[in-house]
Amino acid sequence: MKKEEIVSRIKNGMKEACFHAINFSLCAKDIIKAEYFYTVFIANYLLPQIEWGGSTRVNVEHPTEDFCCNAFPYQSGGTGRNMNFRRGVGQNGKHHTPERKGKIDITITEKDISLCAIEVKGFNPAKALVEKDLRRNLQYFNMIDTGTGESLVEFAFFVSFHSYEWNSDPNSRTIKLQNRFDNYLKNLNTLKVTRTISESFLISHEESEPGQQHLFIGNIVVTERFS
Repeated sequence: MKKEEIVSRIKNGMKEACFHAINFSLCAKDIIKAEYFYTVFIANYLLPQIEWGGSTRVNVEHPTEDFCCNAFPYQSGGTGRNMNFRRGVGQNGKHHTPERKGKIDITITEKDISLCAIEVKGFNPAKALVEKDLRRNLQYFNMIDTGTGESLVEFAFFVSFHSYEWNSDPNSRTIKLQNRFDNYLKNLNTLKVTRTISESFLISHEESEPGQQHLFIGNIVVTERFS
C-alpha cells in the first residue's frame, strides 16, 4: 500500500469519525473523547485496500512486542526435511523493541511481516505524549536483527485530533497547529534512514452554540524509510 493512499484513507477515517462523534454527542464542544472510537473508524477506512483472504492485514490493538518481533524476515536453516524457518533474533538473543511497551493502535502487516504502525491520539494530546509516540515511531526503523538484518517497517504514522471552542479563522488555526508540530519534529533526533513530515488539515467546522464556531483540525505525522 502506498503512503499517499494510506494518508488519504486516514484523513477520510478521521473526518467520518468526527461526523459520527458529533451526532453521538450533546453538542460539538462536548464531542466524544474516547480514542478507541476514532481508531476503529480509521482502521475501517484502511480495509477497502485489503483483499479479503489475501496476505495483507489491518490489525487493531497490536501488541508492540509482537509487531517488533515480526518486523524481520524469516531466517531459514537446515536442509531437506530438516529445513525450518524462524525469525532471527537481535543482540543477546532478543529483539530490539521500543522503550514504550503496550499496544499499537493500528498496524498493517504483509505475509505476517510488520510494515506500518499507526498511533491515534484523541483531542488535544499533551506535548509529552506526542513526543513519546513520535520517538517510539522512530525506533521501529532502528531495530537491527543479528540474524536477518534491519527492520522491514516502511511507515509509521502519528494521528491526532485537535479542537477549538471559540471563534477563530480555520486557516489561521491550521497553520498554528502545523507550526507546533514542526517544532516538535525539530526537537526529534531523526535517523539517517528515515524522513519525517507533518501535515495539519481542517476536519470540520461546526456551530457549537448560536453564533459560535467550533473547529476540528487533524494532524498526521508520517515517518518513512528512504534510501
